[in-house]
Amino acid sequence: MEEKVIWEGKPSGIIDSIKEKGGMNATTYTLTNERIIVKSGLLSKKQDDLELVRVKDIRVTQGMKERLMKIGSVEITSTDSSTPSLTFVDVREPNEVKELVRRAVKDAKSTSGVLIIYIISGNIKYIKLYQIIYVNLLTFK
Repeated sequence: MEEKVIWEGKPSGIIDSIKEKGGMNATTYTLTNERIIVKSGLLSKKQDDLELVRVKDIRVTQGMKERLMKIGSVEITSTDSSTPSLTFVDVREPNEVKELVRRAVKDAKSTSGVLIIYIISGNIKYIKLYQIIYVNLLTFK
């Protein structure tokens, strides 16, 4: 399947807006149907990639000022030891971005053959099996 871009964004805080006008905002966030890509840096460049099947949790944080500006941070934690977390800082409409990431992760896991096992109070309650490629254990209390 071809990799397709679902969403692209940049930091949109006050300082980021000033940087953007000066051509200095060098951070970009990209969500595709396969991975999350964070690129940063003006002179020296850095790129972090996170495969969607490795995403464990997504959360939005917003202070009062950010809520008024309709921006916030989307924090993504993963099972990837080299990229245990990524954060989209000061993105517009962070709850919508979170939902896009959540849906993309769900689709990626269902189409890639991920075996998901939910363990609740020591009992296996739900097993979704396509083909075994990768095992992701989620423990709920």
